[in-house]
Amino acid sequence: PFFFDLTEDLHLNDSQASLYFAITSFFAFVGSQSVERFVDRIAPKWGLLAGVGLLFSGVFLNSRTTSFSGLMTFSAVHGLGMGLVMVFQHVCVQEGSTELSRRRLMSGLHSMYAFSSLLGPLLAGVLISQNKDWRQAYVYASLFPLLVFFLQLWMKGVVPDQTSHQKRLTSESSQKFLLMLYTSCIVGFYGVSELTISTRLPLFIRRVQEVSGQQAAWYLSLFFTLLLVGRLTFTFFAFRRWTSAEIMKWSLSLSLVFNILGLLHNPLWLAICGLTMAPFFGVAMDFLAEVFVDKAASAITYAVSTMSLLVVPCHYLIGVLAEMYNMHVGMSLGACSLFLSTLLMWCFPVVQKLLLNKSDIIRGV
Repeated sequence: PFFFDLTEDLHLNDSQASLYFAITSFFAFVGSQSVERFVDRIAPKWGLLAGVGLLFSGVFLNSRTTSFSGLMTFSAVHGLGMGLVMVFQHVCVQEGSTELSRRRLMSGLHSMYAFSSLLGPLLAGVLISQNKDWRQAYVYASLFPLLVFFLQLWMKGVVPDQTSHQKRLTSESSQKFLLMLYTSCIVGFYGVSELTISTRLPLFIRRVQEVSGQQAAWYLSLFFTLLLVGRLTFTFFAFRRWTSAEIMKWSLSLSLVFNILGLLHNPLWLAICGLTMAPFFGVAMDFLAEVFVDKAASAITYAVSTMSLLVVPCHYLIGVLAEMYNMHVGMSLGACSLFLSTLLMWCFPVVQKLLLNKSDIIRGV
C-alpha cells in the first residue's frame, strides 16, 4: 500500500522501482546460498539472530534513506537478512523437533506467512487511516524483527555437532548433491507458482472480469485465508496416515488442476488453490529432512536458495508476458512452473532409485 508513496517521495521511475524488488530478491538468494558454507559450523540460533538483525537494519535504514542509491543499498541488507532467516528458521525447526512433531511444526511455521499476508494489509490500512507516511510505516515494521531479535536472545539454541561439517565434506557424494538439486527444483518451481498467484491474482481478476479493486482484493484475501486454514490444519493434525511424499504429490496435482481451471474457466479456482497449496511447503521441509537425514540443513539451504533465485526472473517475466500478449499468458507462467514441480515430484522415486544404486547414504521415502 505504501509503495506508490515511496516511489513518489524518492522520485523513482518504473525501472528503478522494479529494482527495489529485484535487488531484495537477488540478495535473499545470495544470503540463503551463503549459508551452505557455515550452516554446520554454528548454532542455528545465531544464524537466525544475524538474519533478524539484518532485517531490522535494512527496513529501518530504508525509512531514513533519501536517495535511490541508499534504497538499493539498504534493500540489499534487507534481502541478505531475508535469505538467512528463510534458511535458519527451517534449520531451527528441523534440528529442534522430533520426527513425529517436525511436520506439524513446519506447517505451523508456514502458517505464519499466510497470517502475516492477511495481517499486513490490515495494519497498513490502520496506518493510512491515521495519516502515517511510508517512512513511519517502515519504522513500525522494523519493530517486529527487533522484538524477535531480543526474544531470541533468551531462547536456548541447538548446539551443532562439531563433527558434522567434516562428515559432510568427506561423505557427501555427487549423487547426493544431484538429488539435493533435484528436490530444490521441486520446491523452487512450486514457489514460483505460489508467488504468481499471490502477487498477480488481483490484477488478473481486474483485467479478466473488469471488476473493482476492492472486489479483486476479495479473491486474494480468500486465497490467503484458505492458505492459512490449510496450514493450521496440518499444524494441529499429524495426518500420519500419509507420507510426506504422498501429501506433496496430491497437493501439487490438485493445485495444478485448480490453476488450469482458474485460467480457463473461473478465476475463483485460483483463489481455491490456497487450500490445496497450503500443506506443500511445510511438508516439503519435513520431506527433505526424511530424505537427507543428517544433511537436511544443506538440503533446506539449496531448496530455499533455488526458490530465491527463480523468484528474481519470475517477477520480470510475468510482466513481460502480460505486456507482450495478455494477462492469461503471464499467469500461465505459474501454471507451467506448477506442472514442472508436479512432474518432478511424481518422478522422484525413479530418480532416487537411480541414485541409490550408487549411494547407500540416502534413505528411501
